[in-house]
Amino acid sequence: MGYLLIRRDDTGKQGGTGKKAEEETSRYAGSEACASCHTDIYNTHINTAHFHTSAVATETNVLGRFSTDSNTYDFGNSNLVKAEKRAAGLYQVAYINGTEKKRQQLNVVFGFGKVAQSFGSWSGSKLVQLPLSYFVPEQHWVNSPGYPDKILFNRVITSRCMECHSSFVRVTGASGPFEDMDQGSVIYGIGCEKCHGPASAHIAFEKEHPGWPDPDRIINPKRFSRQQLLDLCGLCHSGAMNNIQPAFSFKPGDRLADFYAYNIVAQSADDLDVHGNQYGMLSLSNCFIKSEMTCSSCHSSHRNEEKQINIFSQRCMHCHQESTSEFCKFNGATAALLKKNCIDCHMPLKASRAIVFLEQKTKEKVGAIMRSHLIKVYPEESRKVIRFLKKSPEKMKQNLGG
Repeated sequence: MGYLLIRRDDTGKQGGTGKKAEEETSRYAGSEACASCHTDIYNTHINTAHFHTSAVATETNVLGRFSTDSNTYDFGNSNLVKAEKRAAGLYQVAYINGTEKKRQQLNVVFGFGKVAQSFGSWSGSKLVQLPLSYFVPEQHWVNSPGYPDKILFNRVITSRCMECHSSFVRVTGASGPFEDMDQGSVIYGIGCEKCHGPASAHIAFEKEHPGWPDPDRIINPKRFSRQQLLDLCGLCHSGAMNNIQPAFSFKPGDRLADFYAYNIVAQSADDLDVHGNQYGMLSLSNCFIKSEMTCSSCHSSHRNEEKQINIFSQRCMHCHQESTSEFCKFNGATAALLKKNCIDCHMPLKASRAIVFLEQKTKEKVGAIMRSHLIKVYPEESRKVIRFLKKSPEKMKQNLGG
């Protein structure tokens, strides 16, 4: 049986090389520093899932329930973990035979809450993942993805994890599998500087020269080649990769292959998981192969367009116009229906095999539901969508944001 090695095209212009994260701290300003000049963009970006992919854990942004009727995960044999509010903050607390054995504070929340939220806890300069995550669609606590079905408080959160869930953190050292990270340096969420580079020098220049163009101290991805744009998104959306350089070395405009090596081998495109490797799936789609599309052809990095399927479908129409042979010819559908929802037919929701939650009562493994980025014809999905759109025009209108 043959194997398909999922690779990428390494062509495209190379930007500047990355520098060690330890030398970068003072160069970062945080997204809030951009708000005074870029108010509209800032005000829309702070509502995106990217911006909220990590944050300091507070009662406001932790969605999990802490009331006594819904705060417990039972591992069996009188082993429990409870999510509790205490005077000093939010905690996950382990009990064995009713006796408290260990507690860790929720310091960092990962995830906007579209699917789930997981939590990190600082132990000095080291960051660990807590055993319970909150599964938002079902509104209950579950065992965190990747954890065994037992109580553990020591799963390492690495700088590579933080590279895709924050804009910057300074790594100060390592001891065994753990890395020492400077808590005070963390810029939570994927903010402006993740795509535009460190902004302190640019902000200082603009204060001294208001209104002057400054192409040298800030990065504008609009000037990137196609491959540079794909590499920028691919840093966090290419699935599992092996480090060649330390995390946070890559900067916008760099060539991803100089920093990471792909290590995914799949028997077919369908074997790729819907979580994490959106770039790999997209790169095997005919829409991608036969065009110059990038991630930003469909996605706005500055706006939350979640659930606005009609907007994404209209972007499909840029190439798949009704007057051309590229327009969808699915039997039984009208042009009006097709133009309102291409996405559910050709990029259906699928259960992840990588992000799996363990239900405490049934021990059933439940995969997080995510949008496939392998764009192709899914006949059965298309039939289901067309039947729904024809029978439920009001629901269609609601789903499309009408």
